[in-house]
Formats: sequence, structure tokens, C-alpha cells
Amino acid sequence: MQIKKLILTHLLFLLPAISFAAEMKILCDEPVGTRIDYFTQNTATLKNNEFLVGRDQVTGMQPQIIFNANNQDVSFVIGDATMLAAQQKTGNMKVILSTQEQISFTGMVNNAPVLATYYPAMKVLMYSQQSVWPGDSFTGARSILFYSKCQDLTPQPVVTTVAPGEESVLPPSAPVAPMTMQGAPTAAPATAAPVTSAPPETARAPVTSAPPASQ
Repeated sequence: MQIKKLILTHLLFLLPAISFAAEMKILCDEPVGTRIDYFTQNTATLKNNEFLVGRDQVTGMQPQIIFNANNQDVSFVIGDATMLAAQQKTGNMKVILSTQEQISFTGMVNNAPVLATYYPAMKVLMYSQQSVWPGDSFTGARSILFYSKCQDLTPQPVVTTVAPGEESVLPPSAPVAPMTMQGAPTAAPATAAPVTSAPPETARAPVTSAPPASQ
């Protein structure tokens, strides 16, 4: 366990320290798109009951996207420079898909449902909107697909690296106590007595001749 802690601490010292921005801000060029209209009646001498395909462009307007820090709320607006400068973080849209390749979000703009996707690697916005033509003069449906090239205005993260030779020195680890069996005495065992030579055998009494028999 002690070794694992030392390895993890060492890796943390070697990795660069990175501070991430709290939100991502995207500003896109004036969008160009395709418009499809379908009228059941109109006063502009347009054909009714047919799909009318045309090119559309929002002149002088730019999409601005602010992806909030919680990665769920999106503040989205299409407007001129004054409108963009006054944009509040309303969170008027919600992220429904977020990967490294695309961030898709949906919401309402002027009572029309919107589905849009921003592609971070390509810095491209695809924007679709569906709406109806209300009122007495026009009755019908409209679908719009805008596309726009964008730029990321998010502040870049600050990266701090450790110069060679300036790595932090890890403090020496504390000595590890010897592992003992549960319930076993912790006192050191008594020192065994040194092995010595056996004491010399007691010399046997010399064998003497029996006393001479009596004459």
C-alpha cells in the first residue's frame, strides 16, 4: 500500500498542471442556408401546395453559442454585434449529445423548434429550424437549414510544466513496522544460549590388580 501511494504521488508531480475554462464560447460567421417553404395559401403570388426550395441568408447576423460549465445548458442567439454584446447566459437550449466529435443541442427560437450541432474539430455549425406561417396572408410550413464556419473564443488553458532538474524531491518514506501475526507476542525472542563443547568426562579410576590372596 505504501508503494502504491508513492507511485501515485510521483505521477502527480510529473503531470502538467492544467486549468480548464469554465465555459466554451463560439462565434460563427454570417450563416448561409437552404429554405424550404410549403404554402396552402398566400398573397405573394407564390405557388401553393408545392415544395419551394430556395437559398436564404441572414444578412448582418451571426450565431453565438455559449456552452455553460455544467455541459447541459446552452445560451444561443443569432444577431448583430449589439445583440451579441448584450447576450445574457439564458440557457435557452439544452445539450442532448456531447462527444469529442459533436455537441448537439435543441431549444426554441421565436416559437420555432431548433436542432443544432457544433463540430469542435471542424469548427462548423449546422442549424435546422421548423416553423409555420401564421396569419391571414400566409398559411404554410417552413424548414431552414443553416450552415456556418465558426471560431472558438474560449480562453486557452494555462499549462505549467516542470523544467528538467527542478522536479520536486519526495520526502523519505516512514519506516514500516515489521508485520506480526495477529495474537502473537510482539516482544523480541530471547537470545539463544551459545553452543559450547560438552564438559570433559570425569576420568575413570585406574584399574588396579586385585590384592594378593592370603597365604
